[in-house]
Amino acid sequence: MTEKRSVHLDFHTSQEIKDIGKDFNKEEFKKNLKKANIDSISLFAKCHHGCFYYPSNKFYTHPYLVRSLLDEQVEACKEIGVSSKIYLSVGFDEYLAFEHPEWLWVNEEGNFQTNKFEPVFTLMCLNNGYSDVLKQQTIEVMNRYMPDGIFYDIVVDIPCYCNNCLKDMDKRGIDYKNNTAVKEFATENYNRFCKLMIDTIKNIKPDTMVFFNSGNFPVGEKRFINTCDQLEIESLQQAIGDMTIFR
Repeated sequence: MTEKRSVHLDFHTSQEIKDIGKDFNKEEFKKNLKKANIDSISLFAKCHHGCFYYPSNKFYTHPYLVRSLLDEQVEACKEIGVSSKIYLSVGFDEYLAFEHPEWLWVNEEGNFQTNKFEPVFTLMCLNNGYSDVLKQQTIEVMNRYMPDGIFYDIVVDIPCYCNNCLKDMDKRGIDYKNNTAVKEFATENYNRFCKLMIDTIKNIKPDTMVFFNSGNFPVGEKRFINTCDQLEIESLQQAIGDMTIFR
């Protein structure tokens, strides 16, 4: 039996880096996929920096993108029968973080929530207009590529204390000092976001696989798993022994 592999092709690339895709060779890419017995691969539409890797008319294309990298990668996969899933960063979008600071996730101390790795990215809250932007980004990706799957990254339900969340909790009579109630509110926002994305995707292409990555799933925890059509295990060395990648 021939061994098959699924690869997640990480591609978080600062907008300061030039000549993105300059040396990409589609034929060499196909050759390497076949040589490695790859049958499924995740390809980047948008990274943590908020950069898109195809020429978008609506969203922030990497300023130094030389070619439509994602188009060529998807075409290569189709030509050799490799399934391609499209990656969209959710929790981190440095471009929109600067454009819309009101969309940032805020912790209980009133500070912006960040990851604990280098480089440091600032977490986006999903209980605001950012979710609408993500929906439009998803629609564009789906209509452009009709992919086999969508991989959403950094989708979490940790409590947020931004002005919008505090206002919504106040309207619903939720005491923001009650940790249990705030956690339940955060989980509701998580589920609402997942449903919005799932409905958006399935309305365009019902058989598209959807995965929401939150680092790792705690053993026995079903509230995250039940939103996914497939499971992917993140085996980063720094995540071992820690079920969350956030402070």
